[in-house]
Amino acid sequence: MTSVTLPQTVSVAKNYQVVFDKSGGNSSEVVTIKKQKLKAYILLEGLVSLALLATITSLVLGEMDHSRQRMQESLHQQEVLNVATMAVQTGQNHLVINGVDVEIVKHDGEIHVFDGQNEVLYVKKN
Repeated sequence: MTSVTLPQTVSVAKNYQVVFDKSGGNSSEVVTIKKQKLKAYILLEGLVSLALLATITSLVLGEMDHSRQRMQESLHQQEVLNVATMAVQTGQNHLVINGVDVEIVKHDGEIHVFDGQNEVLYVKKN
């Protein structure tokens, strides 16, 4: 590689490299920006990695929230059935324990268990 001294009227930033074509002329298309290009690729790679991490984190947290909601619904149903069992065993038609309001309706060998307006259990005696 041959070193060339540029006239003082030509200024080139430190992060630029001037390349001359084969005929020895100065071609503006050949000027490369090596350091800035490398920094841009590193920045782009970092942004892609950050976006991927954010997406994965969002998916995991969303699934954890859904799982927690399903667990909470399951625990509520279990509590309703426990309170209904207590109500049937004690012969009560209406029982409220731990914020769970259960109503038992008996009719012609049938038992209907309601949690508020929702029918939770239906039993028919043969």
